[in-house]
Amino acid sequence: MRGEKQEAVLRCLERSSATGLIETFVVLYRYFRKIGVGRAEQWAGRQNHALPSRCFDLKVHTPADRVSSLETLHALSDEDEFDGYALAMLGALDDGLRDVDLSLSSDIDDAGGDACFVFRSDPWLVGSVNKPARGADKQAGFLQRHVRYHTAALRQPLADVRRERDADWLPPATKRRMTDVRRDEAVKIVAWPFCSRPAMAEDCDLRGSWIRVHCTGVEASLQEQVRDAVRGADGATVLLLPELAFTEALHATLREELLAAERAPLVTVAGLVHRSDDEGLDINEAVVLDGSGQEMARHRKLRPFGTDLASEPVQERLLQGTELRTLESPIGSLGVLICYDLFSDVRALLEEAAPDILLVPSLSPKTSAHQTAAHALGVARQTVTFVANWWFVDESVDAPSFAWLHAGSEKDGLRPFRAAGDDVPLVFDQGEFAE
Repeated sequence: MRGEKQEAVLRCLERSSATGLIETFVVLYRYFRKIGVGRAEQWAGRQNHALPSRCFDLKVHTPADRVSSLETLHALSDEDEFDGYALAMLGALDDGLRDVDLSLSSDIDDAGGDACFVFRSDPWLVGSVNKPARGADKQAGFLQRHVRYHTAALRQPLADVRRERDADWLPPATKRRMTDVRRDEAVKIVAWPFCSRPAMAEDCDLRGSWIRVHCTGVEASLQEQVRDAVRGADGATVLLLPELAFTEALHATLREELLAAERAPLVTVAGLVHRSDDEGLDINEAVVLDGSGQEMARHRKLRPFGTDLASEPVQERLLQGTELRTLESPIGSLGVLICYDLFSDVRALLEEAAPDILLVPSLSPKTSAHQTAAHALGVARQTVTFVANWWFVDESVDAPSFAWLHAGSEKDGLRPFRAAGDDVPLVFDQGEFAE
């Protein structure tokens, strides 16, 4: 006998099936995001098929086809068979939508319910690597095993998440260039740590159990390293720089270098040093700049870090941010977090916001926790995560910058991609990775 969730999805499908392919896709996609695909896969296995799509001959392109499929679904009273048929429908819609001329990202109002959704067409970063296999698409229990070309997410999933359309934050010239990068499968992302590390005596205020980082003691050496970073990221799509590194003067240098560069990165993310609010709390932010050094967006750190420095426990006295922004772009939706945000309770927001690419400036003696969190997020939501990290000079470090990327060769569909050392830039080039 069908359950409550199945009856609810039928009601939504009745409203959406006559509307269009995308609306029907969104309803089914959100259904399986909530309940998983395990029951449908087990049912298919009992029919001696690896996938539910092989159990049915489905056509969904026309309104008449979708009405016919919906009538068949209505007639199925067995929960497992219902899910098997619904998942086969979703796979057929995913494949059928490839023949429709679609923009990268579209807003879908209602979609059989009472919310607005973002429908994305093939948003994956590593396009050529993910064809024909997207790594986890061969693993049982993964939705991307059945849905390979499209995805859907709530436009405003939670009060703490704000999703911005590309027109809201991305200059037209940058959008055109990112569209070219996507078309040519030429995404290049550079995570650049700094070799000159801050010294606690000069670059931090330790006030009892509180720490404030201002990095003025290493600013002179960082000026040249900022120039090296912009030159080293020549023609890159994204340049990612560490947390708590940029004073006001160094931020100005970065903007000047980007403006002067012949082939500046299209997007640069940089972590600003602490600044105080009127009540004495510290603000930790990362700015998102375009190729001319103009600010396009800003993320305020959501959760304070705590660690031991010189055998003393310290913590940020932080004025915490209140929202996670995801920025739609031609290469997929971008999310920016700062260090501890990645492996704190913010993860629940991340899984619902579902950014395609996550960019994380970091200041940490280790990146093992970052890697664990990035891997889990990649498995759960197929998010690609990049971290640019550095740490204090007089503390032990095992903290290379890294990325978790989709790759069919790994068991769970993800591949770790680490820098060779703590001070070594990580350069991801889509063309080389695909080879």
